[in-house]
Amino acid sequence: MSQPTLDSTLSALEAQLAFLSLALKTGAVDDMAVQAQAFQSLAVEANALLAPWKPLGPHLREADAARLRVLGAGLAQVREQMLRRQALVEQALHMVVPAMYTPVYAAAAGPYGSGAKSSGRFQGFSA
Repeated sequence: MSQPTLDSTLSALEAQLAFLSLALKTGAVDDMAVQAQAFQSLAVEANALLAPWKPLGPHLREADAARLRVLGAGLAQVREQMLRRQALVEQALHMVVPAMYTPVYAAAAGPYGSGAKSSGRFQGFSA
């Protein structure tokens, strides 16, 4: 088996990122998991390929550095899309199954919130 080159690895990463973005746009949950796993394995492979050249600055051509920057920006966009989808799924879950929702703060006792809580320090004044 031939050794992967940087160009072929970057091309594979770009293609896999495009597949992952497409799976996110279509909403195919099973496909998203498969594409994310494939992208992760390619990223590990790229990291192993680039490990001997670290720091990368002096070793990369300008075109390869630009491709890496575009990949990083694309990955940030995919991450934002995933976070948005996660928020939508959580909101839908809270609407469908309200028992799954645990509030962060205590429920208010009245229309204006709960009353003041005594610390127990000055329980009574005597004159």
